[in-house]
Amino acid sequence: MKLHRIVTLTTLLGLTACGGGNDSSSDQAPLTPPPPPPENIIPVANIASLSSVISLTEVQLNGSASVDSDGQIQSYQWLQIDNGAPTVALSDATQSVTGFIAPEVQLDTEFSFQLTVTDNEGATNSVETRLTVLPIPLQQGHQGRVIDGYLMGATVWLDINNNGVFDEDEPNDVTDAGGEYSLKYNAEQQVCATLVPVRVDVPVGAIDETEGVVTSAYQLIYPPLYGQFNPEQAAYITPLTSAVWDMLSSSPTVNSTNAMDRNAEVLQASCQQLIDNPQSQLNYASLINEAIDDFTRKSNISIDDLFSDFIENGNQALQQTARRYVTGLSLSLKKKAELLTNDAYKDASYIRVIHYLDKAPAAEQLTENVWYRDIVVFYPDDSQFFSESARMESDDNGDVTDAVLYVYYRRHNNAFSWGDNGRYIASYDERNTADGQLETCFNNESVMVTHDVELVPVQFTLSNTYSTDTGECQFTADIFTQAYERVYYVDYSENNINYLMQFSQFKTNGAFATLNDWVNLQDRSAEYSTTELVTLLTDYGYIFTDDTGLQDADFSWYKRKTDDSQEHRVTTEKNYDASTGMISWTQLTEQSNNTNIKQCSKDGITWGACT
Repeated sequence: MKLHRIVTLTTLLGLTACGGGNDSSSDQAPLTPPPPPPENIIPVANIASLSSVISLTEVQLNGSASVDSDGQIQSYQWLQIDNGAPTVALSDATQSVTGFIAPEVQLDTEFSFQLTVTDNEGATNSVETRLTVLPIPLQQGHQGRVIDGYLMGATVWLDINNNGVFDEDEPNDVTDAGGEYSLKYNAEQQVCATLVPVRVDVPVGAIDETEGVVTSAYQLIYPPLYGQFNPEQAAYITPLTSAVWDMLSSSPTVNSTNAMDRNAEVLQASCQQLIDNPQSQLNYASLINEAIDDFTRKSNISIDDLFSDFIENGNQALQQTARRYVTGLSLSLKKKAELLTNDAYKDASYIRVIHYLDKAPAAEQLTENVWYRDIVVFYPDDSQFFSESARMESDDNGDVTDAVLYVYYRRHNNAFSWGDNGRYIASYDERNTADGQLETCFNNESVMVTHDVELVPVQFTLSNTYSTDTGECQFTADIFTQAYERVYYVDYSENNINYLMQFSQFKTNGAFATLNDWVNLQDRSAEYSTTELVTLLTDYGYIFTDDTGLQDADFSWYKRKTDDSQEHRVTTEKNYDASTGMISWTQLTEQSNNTNIKQCSKDGITWGACT
């Protein structure tokens, strides 16, 4: 009770004092208003220092050191400042730490970023940072010399997309005194160095240190030598190395448009396409080795001399041979430019022209090599194909001219859809004599159909051939009732192993032994059952290990197994000779140095040296 009274009294006294009255005692101080709340201090945005990174590496932008001294940071917002650098994708632009993958750049490139932080009172603060993205460090690539005489002012490049044209993003250099060049590659380009050619554009105005100013442009090529690229070893690019590439492109295997031939487009394959298709790499390696062997054999030039600096070595004869090839290279470039402006080839996807030396036709009775020109034209989706081989005239110095003595071979293919899953190919092959007269005209029609057999696509082909030695050579669709030869093919791949079966039948008593009415097939798919063709070839036994349907056949047949399932390719072939009733076996096993070991067998079990 006593305490209660004291509190009440205090309250009353307080009220009396507030009443004011007329008492103006100086002892009574006025009341002070409460102080205003403290002013909010803006946050401080902070980005961890980062000066430079290498292309294609992960970059972290760290703003976690940002602070708010009188509260807390509520949000973060990152953005890239547009300064002309490539745009990047930030992983999470609303967190204290974000990141991105540095894009690939060819030159040092500065990137700018801004971080804005907001505190719990809504105050904001921003800060910017800059960092430089550096190109991927380059390693030594091809280096050496470009030689006709030593060539100065020529552009050398690794043709990564293998289109024959220099693109700005391809490693390149311009030759200096002595024809010297040096290419630098990143890691991916190092791989491409073993898969695609190095090309050289020699322009008008370049300097040949032996002959003077170049007056006619041409291109030189250094073919890819699979598994043999050594950046420490000089690569000499000459008309002779270019001739090896020309030998490759004039190979019948490469130019074939047979559906079973997987080498048809190898000359056009880009680095990435070859990386994606190891089997094509194996085909390519084999073809290049064959081309090198073919060129050295025909030219009587050793492999060491072929890839040498024949000027430094003082080899005058080799230098003279190289100069002769330069004339051919210039004419090839000129003829290709002419074809590119011809409406007949406006839809072509690839045109190649080459001039080369080879043995003279037997009918000419010449001992020295003579000049030839090959033209090859590919079209998209293999819709057409054209090739021509001509014997060329030489001048008094033995150099090739652009005068055609005669066309000794010409081939033209056209392909069309046939039914729901088939393809019809019409072709003619023209062969002429040394005086330009028709020797033989082969007309061929082929139907190819694809059926899935136990989930494996299998291609079945029937081909009819007719030939004549009179009149003009051209394709005639209704002539195949007169066909004299029928060829069947079966082709399929499984587990990285390709299989092929092929056999021919000739008319007996005016008729084929099987499917005699399958002639003049163009535009007549509705009249035939492809099941009939598939059943016939299945009954014969196209499986490599199953010859039961072919035993004691009255026709010869051939089977091939190309095994790319292991590190090195193994190709096994067996041939049945109907005249003897015997099967002969051969096997080629590729080695690490791209050579082959050939063995033979009578039963496919016991193998030994071929006799």
